[in-house]
Amino acid sequence: MTQIALFSAILALASTVSHAAVVKYDLDIGYLQNVNPDGHFPRRVITVNGKWPPPKIEANVNDTLVMNVKNSLDVPTSLHSHGLFFNTTNYFDGAAGVTQCGIPPGETFTYEFPLQQHGTYWYHSHTRGQYLDGFRGPLIIHPAKEVHEYDHEYTLILHGLQDIRLDDVRQWRLRLSPSALPNAAGHRAPLPHHNLSFSTRTHLVTSDWYHTEYEEVMKFYGGLKNPIGAEPTPDSGIILWMNGTQYVDTVTFETNKTYRIRVINMSGFAMFRVEIAGHTMDVIEADGVDMQTKTVEAFWIGAAQRYSVLVKAKNSTTENFPMYVTIDNSMFPYMPPTLNLST
Repeated sequence: MTQIALFSAILALASTVSHAAVVKYDLDIGYLQNVNPDGHFPRRVITVNGKWPPPKIEANVNDTLVMNVKNSLDVPTSLHSHGLFFNTTNYFDGAAGVTQCGIPPGETFTYEFPLQQHGTYWYHSHTRGQYLDGFRGPLIIHPAKEVHEYDHEYTLILHGLQDIRLDDVRQWRLRLSPSALPNAAGHRAPLPHHNLSFSTRTHLVTSDWYHTEYEEVMKFYGGLKNPIGAEPTPDSGIILWMNGTQYVDTVTFETNKTYRIRVINMSGFAMFRVEIAGHTMDVIEADGVDMQTKTVEAFWIGAAQRYSVLVKAKNSTTENFPMYVTIDNSMFPYMPPTLNLST
């Protein structure tokens, strides 16, 4: 190698290193009593740093992510970064009983690893079913340069459905404003159906929601009163929007701007269909992998899956457009009374 080529390689390496950072998060995992996110039933949830819903973890590719996880629960826990590969570092994968022991109550464990992937991911407990009790949040890793251009992004988090109406015997439909944000104690009253008003980085996260803690749900699932092994149907659910690092109760799209919506299904069971009236969506990412653009009017998203879509706002402010989130109940053995099926 010539001296010039060697010098250029050193400069390129130095440039890469200079843009890398050590990104640290201190995460205290604990309980919060009487949280009522769907407005139907207060219950204990698992929180991060005393808050629910948990915060977003965000970094850039080539950064080193450091998560100091303190266990303030009364049982072991762990943290899994869903979708990351952990080649040669599987001891940071967070699967308790498989790649690590659970973090004992009162103890702290540090997850530290380089970020070699980019895209939309999520983190959650990988100890028993704790993530169904609330220990789950978005994990976003940005590339050095995005493949697609857009003006702003949001995150849409699917934790299930609220204000559900029966469309037919297989599906429920929700018309979303989007739904109001829980207050500091995690409470949120049921809302009427609204339209989604169109303004700009957004995340949509969805998940099913159980009114009973996981351990009790599993006692029924594997118990004598369930001889056919019917999967436990969620009682309700949550839909959350994030703008940057903040959970928000309104999302506005400005005319002629293009928005990226990161959609994360944090369910344990439920599958969703997402649609925006009067608009098509360009799917640009699936499970952390950039893909050739696919234009769709709607899409289904299964448990633990993630999609990113681009939406171009119309050149008009004369009307709002409803957003529909539909849950597939074809595998649900029964309908809980908390699901509002009246028209």
